[in-house]
Amino acid sequence: MPRFLLKSLAAVLCLGLGAGAHAATRDIPLSSIASSGLLGAAGNTVLSFQLGAGAHVTAMRWELDIEAFAPSWLSELRLAVSGSDITTGGLLFAPGEGRDAAGTLRAAGELDLLESGLDFHLGTDGILRLEFHEAAGDGLQPDGIWRSGRLSFDSAAAPVPEPASLTMMVAGGLLIAAARRRRLRHTPTSNP
Repeated sequence: MPRFLLKSLAAVLCLGLGAGAHAATRDIPLSSIASSGLLGAAGNTVLSFQLGAGAHVTAMRWELDIEAFAPSWLSELRLAVSGSDITTGGLLFAPGEGRDAAGTLRAAGELDLLESGLDFHLGTDGILRLEFHEAAGDGLQPDGIWRSGRLSFDSAAAPVPEPASLTMMVAGGLLIAAARRRRLRHTPTSNP
């Protein structure tokens, strides 16, 4: 195998060496959060949390108590989970789905977002955005309350090369450049 190919292969192997993604869990306590307007309404409660640039949101767990006031229904209380740019992915969570009545509900569960195809990445600002809202406007203020509980989100940080790997990447690039220069110097040229 020519020396140039060996050096190129070494450089490519160096490029693949990076730090693995680190997993983290963010627990969010809930207490008396109003559910009022439709998604995007000015009066909705929006919470933001820093998870890290490009974090990959992979799982969600919940234990909560919600209440819908008549004529609003439990199925109408919603939570939009996304990055700060709501157009680039996320999910809509409705803990009272299928309960078309007012009243209270205690709900607990978990969802593997990877397995269900609902996983998403945060933007470069690393913000996880939660917007509590209603699926239908019933003219109440508020239509319901997220009384208590907690939400948990699992995420994996975007991989970042370790300093040693970065040094190896630069060294590999320099080796490739030097090999190309040497090859060009030793390549005969034809003059017509």
